[in-house]
Amino acid sequence: MALPASGPISFNDINVELGDAGTTQASLGQASYRGLAGVASGAISLSNFYGKSSQFSFNITTANNVNFRTAAVAAGWDQSSLVVGTIPSGNTIGSTSTASPALVIAGSFPSGVTLINNGAVRGMGGAGGNGLGPTSGSTSYENINTAGGSGGNALSVSVPTTVQNNGTLAGGGGGGGGGGGTRLRYPAGKGFLYELDSGAGGGGGAGSNGGAGGLGRTSNNRGAPAAGNGGTGTATSGGAGGAATQVYFCPGGAGGGPGAAGSAGSSASPNGQTAYISGAAGGIAGSYIVGNPFVLWTANGTRQGTVS
Repeated sequence: MALPASGPISFNDINVELGDAGTTQASLGQASYRGLAGVASGAISLSNFYGKSSQFSFNITTANNVNFRTAAVAAGWDQSSLVVGTIPSGNTIGSTSTASPALVIAGSFPSGVTLINNGAVRGMGGAGGNGLGPTSGSTSYENINTAGGSGGNALSVSVPTTVQNNGTLAGGGGGGGGGGGTRLRYPAGKGFLYELDSGAGGGGGAGSNGGAGGLGRTSNNRGAPAAGNGGTGTATSGGAGGAATQVYFCPGGAGGGPGAAGSAGSSASPNGQTAYISGAAGGIAGSYIVGNPFVLWTANGTRQGTVS
C-alpha cells in the first residue's frame, strides 16, 4: 500500500512500507529509503516519500514469448522494489515455438516477484506426425511415418515467485501420430510388396498457436488418392487426424487438447497376404509450469498439462 500523498509521514510509515518493523533504526540517506523515494543522491526529505510505494505493478499484454523481468524494466520498474505483474482478463500470453515457454520468470528480483494471472498462459501445440509414404513396389517404405511433436511449456520459473492463478495455465497439447500403412504381398508367398494403403497425417496439438497437422501420404494402389492431412490445433482443442482413403483404416492420430497428449496413428489390420506398419506414437503434453519448487501458489485456477 502506498504512503500518504500529503500530511505527516513518519519513519514508522516508511519502514512498514518497506516491509520492515516500524521501530527499525533507519536514516533518510540509506539505500532502501533513497530507492523508495526515488532520490539517488543529494538532499532528501520526508516530503520526497509522498505517494511512494515499495511495490511496482504493471500489466503484461505482450502476445508471445514474454520475459517477465524484461517487460517489468520496460514498464518502468526500478529493479529493486517488489514487482507485481498482472495478465488482464481476456489476454493470452502464448508462444511461437514448442522449444520456448510462453512466459519466463528469471533473473534478479531483490524484493520479490508476484504474477497475477487473470487471463491465460498457453504453450504452443505440438505438430502432427506425417503418415506412411509409398514404396513404389519395393520391399521398404520410402517415407516412414513420424511421431507427433511434443507440446510446449506455458510458464517457466527459476526464482522464488508468488503465483495467483485466477485464469488458465496450459501446456501445449501433443501432436497426433502419423498413420501407418499396408502392403499387399504379391504374388502370394513371394517377396514383392506393393503399397495398398498409405497413412494419414496426425492432428496438431492445442496451444496458443496450435500445432500444424501432419501430412497424409500418397498411395500406389492404382492411382488411389492421397490419405488426408491432419488438422491444425486451436487454442482449446487438438486437430483431427487425417482421413484414410482405402478400405484399410490408417488415419493419423488426433492432436491433444490443452495439456493433453496426442493419440497414436492407426494401422491396418493384417491378414495372411498383407504386411503392415503400425501408426506412430502421439506427442507428449507440455507443462503448465516448469520450476514448480520455486512457486508459492496463492490461487490454483485452471492448470492443464504436466508439472516439473
